[in-house]
Amino acid sequence: MSYGATERLEEQVDILVQDASPSAIVQMSLLGAPAVPHLVKRLNEEETDGYGKVGPALPGHKAEAVSRALGMIGHPAAIPVLAKLLQRADDRSYRAPANALRKIGTNEALETLVSRLDLFDPRHAVDTLESFGDSGTRAALRLVSEAKGKVQRVAMHVSVARNPVESTPKLLQVLGSGEPTSRILAAGLLASCTNVPAKPLMDAWQQSIKAEKAAAGYTNRLPEDERFAVREDYQRNVLAAIYFTQKAESVPEMLPTAAIELEVGRTGRDSVLGIIACYGDKALRFLEGRSIESYPASLHAVCNHLAYRIRNNGLSYLASKLEVAPSQREHWAV
Repeated sequence: MSYGATERLEEQVDILVQDASPSAIVQMSLLGAPAVPHLVKRLNEEETDGYGKVGPALPGHKAEAVSRALGMIGHPAAIPVLAKLLQRADDRSYRAPANALRKIGTNEALETLVSRLDLFDPRHAVDTLESFGDSGTRAALRLVSEAKGKVQRVAMHVSVARNPVESTPKLLQVLGSGEPTSRILAAGLLASCTNVPAKPLMDAWQQSIKAEKAAAGYTNRLPEDERFAVREDYQRNVLAAIYFTQKAESVPEMLPTAAIELEVGRTGRDSVLGIIACYGDKALRFLEGRSIESYPASLHAVCNHLAYRIRNNGLSYLASKLEVAPSQREHWAV
């Protein structure tokens, strides 16, 4: 058999794969599309160890080098073998095939990545979805409804950042029935959305008040799936979502007798007082229409103090007492 162009290319690939240095990776990529079948062949090669277990023939660092070269070439023909590598990867070895698929950038590459987002570091997962532009946004919106756990939370971040309008109903769905950590995040992200209906937020608020009263200060009295409702970050996020999306329209609903009569938990009290503070004089007029003598003793003095602070333009002081995130605090000092 003559030594032609194909044989020469295959030998070049073999030498560069054995080297697997950064310069070899660059040289492999410069061979371009004609080298893709040879590089794919090397990644597909398998061998049997002494225990009869079949595995990849290339050591991990060499497989990583070939994956990087395939990503730099960017040919879709590499997607199946990169998908194979990604399927058997763990959270330490996924980056090379994942980054290669990201560089190839087709819809097939995106769907392959989506199928293994559970492996990804959250920041890397967000960057990966966002790198696909509108296709990545559509995938994120779908994952908010379909995924669970870390993948769902990553998708929530991406969808809100890129398409808050379509994200809103999906976040409300998570807020009502998602996993505890996802519900906490959904409440926080809803604060940056628009056209958020009041009722789901009010329902979440009342659920939190009800749970805290039921716990009576002892969270372990609640069923496990309800404990998140008394967490400070959840209550604060729901409060922020109501404030930033509903403004003064929600004052009458935010201050029902059940909420004002909350007797347990510093977080619940601070949340009630915080919403009053945020609405300033409107909320104060609502309070003045009620009998303050009916409030629990622990709230009686605080409400009097609150009324004094509102009248004396002390809203910045009140906002600082709520432990609101620094990025949001300026909005609370209304």
